[in-house]
Amino acid sequence: MRNFERYETKPLECWQKMKELRRDHVRHLWKSREKDEPLIIGTAEIFQSLPAGLGDYAGFGLGPNFGGIIRDRDLTIKCLEALEVRGFGRDICGICRVNLGSMFLGIQTRSRSGEAVKPDFCYQLHACEPLGKTTQLMSEEYNIPYFIVEMPFVGREGCTKYLISQMQDAIEFMEKVTDREYDDERLIEAVYNEWRSMVLWARVCELNKAIPAPIDLRHLASLIMPLWTGKHRRDTAEFYQMLFDEVQDRVQNKISARGLERCRLMHFGQWPWYLPSLLRFPERYGAVFIGADVSFGTYGAFVAQEDGSWKTAKTLEEQGIELKTREDALRSLVELYMFDSPMIRSFFLFSSKSREHLKMLEDWHADAAVFNLAYDCKGVTAAQMETRLAFQKKGVPSLLYEVSSADPRDFTESQIINRFESFLETLGLGKLEE
Repeated sequence: MRNFERYETKPLECWQKMKELRRDHVRHLWKSREKDEPLIIGTAEIFQSLPAGLGDYAGFGLGPNFGGIIRDRDLTIKCLEALEVRGFGRDICGICRVNLGSMFLGIQTRSRSGEAVKPDFCYQLHACEPLGKTTQLMSEEYNIPYFIVEMPFVGREGCTKYLISQMQDAIEFMEKVTDREYDDERLIEAVYNEWRSMVLWARVCELNKAIPAPIDLRHLASLIMPLWTGKHRRDTAEFYQMLFDEVQDRVQNKISARGLERCRLMHFGQWPWYLPSLLRFPERYGAVFIGADVSFGTYGAFVAQEDGSWKTAKTLEEQGIELKTREDALRSLVELYMFDSPMIRSFFLFSSKSREHLKMLEDWHADAAVFNLAYDCKGVTAAQMETRLAFQKKGVPSLLYEVSSADPRDFTESQIINRFESFLETLGLGKLEE
């Protein structure tokens, strides 16, 4: 693709709303004790509705300080070293390492004013070994109980029954450790919101099939944050409706993410958290990252089709599904995340990766692919080399780089920049004049 047309570009109007939601989330954490609301720690990104039956709970996730830590190279390294001196290796999940290191340094649950709060319990999804172990270590450090929901990946009906059984056990556990009565109506409302938030995110991602792309991966990397912290909340679902409406308007009026789109790139694997500016580097050559498998499939409600394409799911209301009981809500959560969801498939059903990622390139009109063979997430990087080989057989240009997603000591900026520059030049792109 050599598109020399210049398009209009302008900032996203809803950007401030995203920042407001992020600030509200942090305030909610520190005020939870004053309001007598449950405070939960863990890095669970899915089944966020499950604790909602306890009330308006506050969820630490990666911790309110994670963003500040990961942007501060020296502080990130201090957190990593705090874990390594305790005997943990550098080959486990980088995000978990930063998270645990901040805990051992005493800054994970400490506000900017210096106040530290103690969570009520840990809640986690055991989608990989580091997540389960991280929860156990947090439980021991804070002397609080924990519950882990194990994710099975084989057999639809058996998997559903097993997950529902575990979630029922989790509810009993939460009632016991918090001395609160669980409200099924709150759960049901949260499940509707979780579905709606993820469907709207998938629709936003789908709008990036347009030429020019209305937003880019750097936008997506920030706009995704409310899904990390509270996709089960009504204000989150309302924000994503606002975002969808605005991005749809940008498509209709050919508002571009960055003004130039000489080449469309798709990123596979987790980009380095500590250097989000890398996602904008191709701009110097008039190229743009239009998305990534982890930003699309991990948070969007897509349904994988037989031909490998991803089709946006419908909300529960659009499907005509009414949730009346607790089991209805829990079963609906299982359907949202398991089986045909690219989130699970991209991490664990490795045989489908190459076919689905090739179709992703085709559907989003990408000209080339960039892979980060990250050292610190085996699930994301599994089958990437086979996928790249499949791309090569189809004549799709691709770049491979290898850095930890959360450990800046594994990153040499000049080396990576040189590799990006060489790749973009092989695509026939020249550096734009300043």
